Amino acid sequence: MGNLGGIKLKNKISFTGSSLWAFVRQPEKYKGKEVGYSIQVALTEEQIAKIKQFFQERFEEDFGDKKCSGEISLPIKEQKDGTQAIKLRTSLGFTDKMTNEFKNRVIPVLDKYGVPLPPETLVGNGSLVTASGTYKLFYDNATKWGVRIYLDAVKVSELVTYDPYGLTFDEKPDGEEDEKGTVKQTNEADF
Repeated sequence: MGNLGGIKLKNKISFTGSSLWAFVRQPEKYKGKEVGYSIQVALTEEQIAKIKQFFQERFEEDFGDKKCSGEISLPIKEQKDGTQAIKLRTSLGFTDKMTNEFKNRVIPVLDKYGVPLPPETLVGNGSLVTASGTYKLFYDNATKWGVRIYLDAVKVSELVTYDPYGLTFDEKPDGEEDEKGTVKQTNEADF
């Protein structure tokens, strides 16, 4: 838990690492449908072990009387290269109970000084980020229990700009561009 001027911030958590699949400006899509905003943060095996222990302890504090089988369910995604990343996500927005109007959610994306980045800035894979969120423990039954982590904000310490086309222009060794502007593919994943 955090503390802000005497106000306790319950269930707040943050993760620092390399960003993967950052859908913080544009919604993530699944089968053509917008499902929300999300980001994955690549972590070390040591960090993953600490996270598992932390949430296991929180779960035992809150649900110690519940029967559980298997390991705690965490939003950890293994990438094709074996890298493990924790995924924080949130909905596209909410319906205002007073007006019944849908309000779009905006994920704050800040630079290392806490200054908001321009809305057109897209966070690319490999950016050094701290993603903060709110976690919620759940218990559905003995085999379905764990934690969900909802994305609140992202701080970008080192930005790797996402290029939606995955293209960069080669330069001559002396720094001058070729007349043809030869094109090469970057390592960015195409959303």
